[in-house]
Amino acid sequence: MISERVVDTKISSDTVIVAIDVGKVRNFAYYRRVNGKKKKLGTFGHTRREYSRIYEEVMRFSRAARCERVVICMESTSVC
Repeated sequence: MISERVVDTKISSDTVIVAIDVGKVRNFAYYRRVNGKKKKLGTFGHTRREYSRIYEEVMRFSRAARCERVVICMESTSVC
């Protein structure tokens, strides 16, 4: 569950940045750390189950990397 909505935040070495390209049928996501380590999460649909899968994978990565903050960025030009 997302506990905080941050509009303006500082990105530091303990931040995981998640980029999600929202599409009409499928979404594409990847995440990265400031140090350059990144991973493609691939495509996923618009179901709660698939969003939960992405969330759990990002949280596992965040805990393993001992990151304090996760910032999620979404791009949605193709939704309309």
